[in-house]
Order: sequence, then structure tokens, then C-alpha cells
Amino acid sequence: MILISDYDPRWPERFEDLRQRLAPHVADLPVSIEHVGSTSVPGCAAKPIIDLDIVVSDAAAVPEVISRLAEQGYRHEGDLGVQRYSALKVALAQRFPAGREGRAACSAAKSALVEELVAKSYSRTTP
Repeated sequence: MILISDYDPRWPERFEDLRQRLAPHVADLPVSIEHVGSTSVPGCAAKPIIDLDIVVSDAAAVPEVISRLAEQGYRHEGDLGVQRYSALKVALAQRFPAGREGRAACSAAKSALVEELVAKSYSRTTP
């Protein structure tokens, strides 16, 4: 069973602690560290896991960021299918008409890929 918690006002503090811990390792690189996911939305129930993204202004910095964070015990898992999902969304937007029926058909057409990506995501986080 997946644990979902009511919003915890300490989540932003936990993110800030993580950010402060990671920042010195990438301070000389053109990056920002952002709080993402449901725990970043005030009032939103979520899995009590702080998600963060390290955003680079130059793709050439990505291998160095990955290397430095690996030294801190973090594991890079790629884009987790975001590029495939984005491409599918663009293709489906061109295929279906605007409006409620088009949005419903588009959502249904995305469901197989979404289910695949979610299953992969869970298999990476469970022992």
C-alpha cells in the first residue's frame, strides 16, 4: 500500500535542508535546485517524499552534476520517460479536437504510457 499523508507544513523546510546539503556540491555550476512534486504544493496530500530537480542552464553540465551527486549517494535515473511522454502529448494534441470529448480521448490514449512509466517508477523505488 502506498502511504499518502496530509500536507505537512514542514515539507518546505525539509526541502530547504536538502537544498542546503546539495548546493555546495554544485555551487560552481550554472544550476538551480527546485522543490517539485506534490510535497511542493501547499495543502496537497502526498507521498511523504521530498522530490527535487536540479535544473541546469546548459546541458553540458548534466554529466558533472550527475557525477557529483553520485559521490553524495544519489542515483541518476534518467528522465523516467518524460521525453517519450512529451512526444506522445504533442502527437495526440494534433490528432484529437479541442473540447471535452477531445480531452477525454487524449487522456485515454495516454493511459498506457502513463501506466508503464508509473510502474517503472515504483519498481525503482521499492526493494
